[in-house]
Amino acid sequence: MKHVFFVSYFIGVLCMTISAHATQNAYPFSVTIDPTHIEIVRDLWGVPHIFAPTDAEVAYGLAWANAEDAFEQMQEALLVGKGMLGRVRGVEGAKADFFRHAIGTESMVERQFATDVSTDFLHYLEGYCLGVNAFAKAYPKRVLLKDAFPVTPKDVIQSYVVAFAFLSGVGDAIGACVSGDFSRWQKSMGLGSNAFALNSSRTTDGHTYLCTNPHFMVDGALSFYEAHLSSQEGLNVAGALFQGGASIFLGSNQNLGWGMTFNHFDRVDIYELTMHPTKSNFYEFDGKWCQLEERPVKLKVKIGPITIPVRRKSYWSVHGPAFKAENGKFYAVRAPSYATLKSAEQYYRMNKAQDFGQFKEALQLQGIPMFNIVYADKDDNLLYISNGLYPKREATDCDWKCVVPGNTSHTLWTTCHPVAEIPQVENPDCGYVFNCNNTPYSATCAAENPRPTLPSYANSRPGETNRSLRLIELLAEREKFDFADFKRLKFDHQYPKTGKFIESLQPIYAIQPAKYPDIAPQIAMMQRWNRSADLDSIAPTYFLVAIEELFKRKGFLDDEPFMFGFSATEQEFIDVIRYAKDYLIKHFGTSDIPLRQVQRYKRSDGDFGVAGFADVMMANYAQPQKDGKYNLLFGDTYIHFADFNKDGLQRLETLLPFSLSSAKGKGYADQLELYNRQTTKPIYLDRPQVQKIAQRTYNPQKEVRGKQGKP
Repeated sequence: MKHVFFVSYFIGVLCMTISAHATQNAYPFSVTIDPTHIEIVRDLWGVPHIFAPTDAEVAYGLAWANAEDAFEQMQEALLVGKGMLGRVRGVEGAKADFFRHAIGTESMVERQFATDVSTDFLHYLEGYCLGVNAFAKAYPKRVLLKDAFPVTPKDVIQSYVVAFAFLSGVGDAIGACVSGDFSRWQKSMGLGSNAFALNSSRTTDGHTYLCTNPHFMVDGALSFYEAHLSSQEGLNVAGALFQGGASIFLGSNQNLGWGMTFNHFDRVDIYELTMHPTKSNFYEFDGKWCQLEERPVKLKVKIGPITIPVRRKSYWSVHGPAFKAENGKFYAVRAPSYATLKSAEQYYRMNKAQDFGQFKEALQLQGIPMFNIVYADKDDNLLYISNGLYPKREATDCDWKCVVPGNTSHTLWTTCHPVAEIPQVENPDCGYVFNCNNTPYSATCAAENPRPTLPSYANSRPGETNRSLRLIELLAEREKFDFADFKRLKFDHQYPKTGKFIESLQPIYAIQPAKYPDIAPQIAMMQRWNRSADLDSIAPTYFLVAIEELFKRKGFLDDEPFMFGFSATEQEFIDVIRYAKDYLIKHFGTSDIPLRQVQRYKRSDGDFGVAGFADVMMANYAQPQKDGKYNLLFGDTYIHFADFNKDGLQRLETLLPFSLSSAKGKGYADQLELYNRQTTKPIYLDRPQVQKIAQRTYNPQKEVRGKQGKP
């Protein structure tokens, strides 16, 4: 069950993920890449395995392979570094360009680039950019905007900055400031994902297991891409990244692995400025009047066949970007996410880490401003950390959930909590860690959970999800798990026995079917439902349609009812059950129809039944269409199982069920079929094993002769 909110929210993320000015064509690239040194091996499923002597050459190969599969989506993400989306996507793109301008990304990156980007990572980024630029030159008909090339490392880094700023809630805060309406601000977004790990004390073979399972968009620039990167400089990692990402976002190398899930803490503050009664654009701060810095911008917006300039203006205060609301008041937004450019490099360092110590060193960069991390390695280490940049708010007399006074330094925080103070648990005796978007203070067995040491803003969405409750149930059912048992934990599609959402459904069980003879069979069926989203069952179909309609009538826009429950009368349940029966008869000719015929995923070669349900471990969210089917938009987009022992990675099994490679009909095996059978595919990090399942081996840019180097 997915609501329109999720669709508009993530489209908003896509539109806002844009940054910086047109890049200088004279960027001084310091690396030279010979594409003949790079080999891309496509396996049975189309996954690119990229082998090259250096990290920079591997980055070139990643850019090339991703562009082959999804250049159009990549460009929308890489326009992040250009501030040019308005020239491609019109008004919506221009909003993104203004967002980049307002949070000052270009100037921040210019100030900090020379000191905050290490030399080896810069070379890696240069290799990546040369790959993107070479592909654009080789395939000009696939270029969305000629002026967007060449892409440079600053462009890539700026795209990360703006993406994280928006995901961190800065976009919502700015929207609230401009409108003057704060009723929806600070509403936590129900972004999903699972990650969990067992150490040797909980496995039958004495190995360490890791599951990484993000839930995101099934298509578009914010869908996941899978790759394996291998160099002779120590890089050998496989996993998933967003289209246009420069390295693996979550995955495993030979020694360790990690997963990431969306966490919920207060990342953004809004300040109301006290303006001078007569002097325009002067605001009070610590008894003095300070002038807002005006920051005009000329946006270029595509309107039909032409592009027109549109002038806009934002402001800058001691707090950060400032805006004049529709009610005439001024507000400022402060967040650490738009003040750091280290997120891209932190991912690279996590890719390169060879042991627990090096991975923790990467965390010390504090460049990734959000996301829980669940970690496991060959030495049997486990870690859960609610990673992120937590503002260190000294003022205890403020309600940080609300707009705070901006006329005093008393409310102006300047630092973030160090990693050591963030909620985390390392190597618990009970042998497991997890996160399913639940509270950071429930990450392992109750006796060893992290203890709250930070203020309440570190846990702005307290409580358990249905997924975390169900995982806790399943982990309690047996002392040890073999690898097959471990995988079944993730593919479970049943709601927990208890929880606030389950409690909210109890009125259904009190209904006497005989009172409503027209829907008595449907009521009885829902009362007998085992809370499992089986593809061939009819009861979950009723649940899908009825509860979706109930949520729509109650105006729920996110997944809070699944986590915190809801209230509905018997009559309200009767009305939506009756609605579900009529809906199914109208669109399918019968009300007795299995879930697989209603919940579908559409792509170029047809549409397919999809398993899973909202907020179950096998999580999928669909939206009703005109033909009555519920089309999958968001959900179980990447699955990654890793098995380690003291010798290193023993097996790696993954699924990218909505893979672009298979969707484009390139002859690769279809992972969606594997997904519905709840099976996986192997991924190998060893070159000889990869070659055994190779479908194609080639050098990038084979159509273009000669070396690619300094432009």
